[in-house]
Amino acid sequence: MSRSVFYSPLLGLFIPFALWAQPTFETGAAEENLLAPLIMGLTPLGERRMELSSQDFEIKVDKLSPGLSEVPSMSFRLVEESLQWVRLNRVLLLPRMHLEIEAPDLEGDLSAQYLGTRFVAQRTAEGRQLLRFHYLLFTPRPITLFSGQGPLATVYVQAQTDTPIHLIDYSCSPYSLRVTGLDAHFLSAGCLLERSGRFGREQCHLKVLLATPNLGLGSQVSTPLTLHLDHGQSSQFQLQSLDDQTQTVSVQAQVPAHVPRLRLATGFGPHSLFYREQGLGEKTRFTSPFLLYGRLTLGEETSFRFFNGLFYHGSLFNKWGLYFAYDMASALDYRLTVTPLLGLQTVTYRSEFSSRESTKGIYPQGFEFVYRHPFGLENYSLTYGVFLSPITNEHYRNTWLRFGRRVFWEINYLSWRDDSFYVKAWGLSLGFPIATFF
Repeated sequence: MSRSVFYSPLLGLFIPFALWAQPTFETGAAEENLLAPLIMGLTPLGERRMELSSQDFEIKVDKLSPGLSEVPSMSFRLVEESLQWVRLNRVLLLPRMHLEIEAPDLEGDLSAQYLGTRFVAQRTAEGRQLLRFHYLLFTPRPITLFSGQGPLATVYVQAQTDTPIHLIDYSCSPYSLRVTGLDAHFLSAGCLLERSGRFGREQCHLKVLLATPNLGLGSQVSTPLTLHLDHGQSSQFQLQSLDDQTQTVSVQAQVPAHVPRLRLATGFGPHSLFYREQGLGEKTRFTSPFLLYGRLTLGEETSFRFFNGLFYHGSLFNKWGLYFAYDMASALDYRLTVTPLLGLQTVTYRSEFSSRESTKGIYPQGFEFVYRHPFGLENYSLTYGVFLSPITNEHYRNTWLRFGRRVFWEINYLSWRDDSFYVKAWGLSLGFPIATFF
């Protein structure tokens, strides 16, 4: 039996018919350039969403160099407490552990060649030679050992477990990715939606990245592999294991034909509205404002946001804003995003104490902090946002807390003051999409 950690609320849905899409593999120097950064330098770490043990893997000496009847006395071990998860292309989680190689009696200088990088051993106080470097467990590549300039052997790490785990990244959950045929193998999968064509009329393609140890095309283990799925397509292909067993793999996903760039949503809910006009009086009313939200997506990390909030109950208060948004920073395995909001607003107001209606331009700037998949709920988001005025003699504050997916709840607080008018509103609203365009 295999254990499966599958992050999709729509598990079990699949495309009813298949067109063939062939996977591609990175090979040679391109392969090394792709993976080498994951074992070197300060690589951003991903969330540990799968537990692995060093006992799940076996270290083998694959080839001896000519002229050697046996490998000199050496020990190999994976350091279990060093397990980390790193991301490839921001969507594929890959595990790595420190691989330790110790040679107590080797005469020449011990070194290792792995993913195009040469690692040189350190000598301990006892005279032993010790190598330690990160090894990518789901993308196994051979390690060539050297003594001085002469090769010793080729070493590789092979997965072995009776309970392999499938890890489907959050990036795949909107598309109900389903991979079958790998029940006896570890698997990590990630997804990236791409667009092609004229702006506003693009077609969507889903890039799927798969990493599974012990399997590849032909007799050579070579993952990760990349395949592209279009709307209505699935993919089926064969992989070969180290012992020449053939495995048929099927990949299915719900890929949208087109993702609209312009989205509109509206919201309603009870709010308390307090207003005061200098010299005329003040009142508190309870009302349900009309809220309108809009978003025009420009790129993966940029968009225009616009909104309108109309409060009317005897008095009138209306705010309208247009902002450019860009994802400035991310943390917590890309689940937390900080997005500045740069733009302007206009406010229109009139109290029930007078017939004078005024419109004024203001320039509050803001931030949004978006936390994705909170509380283990896939495709949901928890958002805290704030607008503050950078102008010292202008009072404006707007904060909101939003939770949901397509339909969302929002708690909103707003206060604004000019020379003669003060308004404060807070309340709860329910928002939902109403239209999409191009």
